[in-house]
Amino acid sequence: RERQRQRDQFRKIKAVLSSFQRSKTPGQTCTPAEAAHGATWPRKSEFVKKTGSCTVVLTMDRHGTVVLGSATEFGSVRFNPTQYVQSLATEHTTLPQLQGHRDRVLAFEQRNSKALKANVYKNYTQYIETSKEISKLEAEMFELSSLMTEQAAVFRGLGDMLATGSVPGLEELRQHISVKNVRGLSQSHPLLTGDCVHHSRLNQLDSDTLITRCQVHAFLLPGSIVVARYTSDNMDTPQLQLEFIFALVDLRVSDVPESPVSGHMFGVRRNNDYWLFSAPSAADKMTWVSSLRRARRASDTEPEELATLEEEGEDDSTTARGTRQAEGDSRWLQNAPEDIDVCLAQRAFEDAVDLASRARTELEFLKSPRLKKVQEALETIVARLRAALVRELERPGLRPMAVRRATQQLQRLGEPELACTKYLQNWSKTIQLEFRKLKMEGATELYVKKLSRSFFDMIRATATEFRLLFDAPTQSAYLVWAEAEVEVFCQTFARQVLQSSTTPIATTAECMHTVVTYARGLTDAGLDLEFVLWKVLSPRLNEELDLAGKTWMGHVALHLLDETWQRQKFGGLMARQFTEQMKRCGVQQPDDYLEQRECVLFEATVVFCSTSFDFLASCSRLYHPTTRECILSHVCKLFSVFMTKLCQAFNESSLFQTNVTFVWDVILDNARRVLQKVHGCPVPQLEDLAVSLQRMWEDASSDSDVSHF
Repeated sequence: RERQRQRDQFRKIKAVLSSFQRSKTPGQTCTPAEAAHGATWPRKSEFVKKTGSCTVVLTMDRHGTVVLGSATEFGSVRFNPTQYVQSLATEHTTLPQLQGHRDRVLAFEQRNSKALKANVYKNYTQYIETSKEISKLEAEMFELSSLMTEQAAVFRGLGDMLATGSVPGLEELRQHISVKNVRGLSQSHPLLTGDCVHHSRLNQLDSDTLITRCQVHAFLLPGSIVVARYTSDNMDTPQLQLEFIFALVDLRVSDVPESPVSGHMFGVRRNNDYWLFSAPSAADKMTWVSSLRRARRASDTEPEELATLEEEGEDDSTTARGTRQAEGDSRWLQNAPEDIDVCLAQRAFEDAVDLASRARTELEFLKSPRLKKVQEALETIVARLRAALVRELERPGLRPMAVRRATQQLQRLGEPELACTKYLQNWSKTIQLEFRKLKMEGATELYVKKLSRSFFDMIRATATEFRLLFDAPTQSAYLVWAEAEVEVFCQTFARQVLQSSTTPIATTAECMHTVVTYARGLTDAGLDLEFVLWKVLSPRLNEELDLAGKTWMGHVALHLLDETWQRQKFGGLMARQFTEQMKRCGVQQPDDYLEQRECVLFEATVVFCSTSFDFLASCSRLYHPTTRECILSHVCKLFSVFMTKLCQAFNESSLFQTNVTFVWDVILDNARRVLQKVHGCPVPQLEDLAVSLQRMWEDASSDSDVSHF
């Protein structure tokens, strides 16, 4: 609002400046003598000009140019733009200066307009939310005002009651209201039989929000109930309009537990329709509930059955007295299906299961033919309760506490297998939901680490909860489920790591090592799922190892083709790089192979040492009985090929003896040490390889034919 006021002031200033410029000629000054005196002004001066009731602050520089005042001055309520412009025209101002001042006013107005728009755009969402919140608060305050008015009327009525000792006009009002006063109800209706048993004023509530919809007056007849709505608030001459009339045999009455929120409520259900009423007091509520149930039982009992019961009572009074006492104690059984239905509607599953268990126990104890209908109704409502619990467990994203609660209630209903199945299925959906949340962002190793941590942590949590919820005979079902989930995890792992042909074997080995480490962590919880991982992933890992072995062999063969079998000469930092590379490959004394700036090792030997070290490092993490044969076959084949090439190029030079000794004592020894560490004992294939290589070199050095190699 402040910016808008400033914007209006700027428009007025612009209009006055425009009109003033049209009234002056170019170059004309207001006072020539005073204009000449402007050269002696300081760098910037301020003048206070009072025009009428408006005070204007002018700032002028050393050239006599008038500078704009502050935004607070322009936004003042008492600011007069006409007087402000007139004050500018009388202070030694030329027409170019006024034009420049007008341009500055326009620029100031544009900046102010942009700032206003930016402020509106920036806070647009906040403005909308604030307006909604204000509207909501206004509605709540209006409702609070209405409630306070009603409470004040109640307090005044209570004061009158305490003063007089009785409720004025209550008996006269109750006598004045009758079912005959209900408009829209025919007096010849077939359900209007007998005198009114009970009637009073009630509040009809919304079953979802518990907000009062309207005030009604209910009439209880021997075989029906009439509910009429008040159409006039005048208590002297009340007007009632028929809401509904139903037979009691079609209705079910439920007693809603009292609380500070619900008040004195009870419900009435007919098929799929449900009405919720609130009584003025707890006594009135209990009167209605007991009267409705008593009238419904009376309407269910046929006259012939009553006569039979009377005759049996006259013949055997002792037996009849015991039967009536047992049936009197179990009257709540007739209302149990209705109460369970109410608990089901309120999602109070624990209370519903408690009532169902208690009712089943009582029915098994009594075994009365008269309770057959009650038993059928109970089984029907229990089936609905079971279906509701199953739907609860099938909901995605359910909290763990809610999952445990629904599982326990299903077991109490006598469905342990169904509870176990739905519980594990819910966890399967939760795991898949967590998998979808993880996205491949950058490094594959980081994604696999997050995936493994999330999956195996949920498997561990599920194992702990499963032992608490279910008995020992069902543990086998959990193991089957865990194995199936590990197979699904392996499929996800294979899609992200093993399907890409560009993934190096080192990355695959690192990811597999991470997964195996997390799987071994489940041994603390009594689970060993590592064998499932290797069973599912071994075929794909063998393919990756075979591809990596062929790549290794091709790389070494390429260097063997270009090898000149001469010393390597290093220049610059190449000697230091050679030393660091050999130390990384496990060579203890790399300087022994350097003579000044020359290396006694062939280039192919150095490449073979480096690539074999990388390949064996990856194989050590992928070493398993299912992958052992593939790894050893590639290692033996490549050592044989390299030694064969050395034998074929042998020319009785000492360099060949040095390279063969390096391959024998360093590279092969490193391979035996690495594979023996993961194998647990010496590898027979490598021992046979050492003997074969030794015989091969002895044949070559004895000038024998090596073409068969």
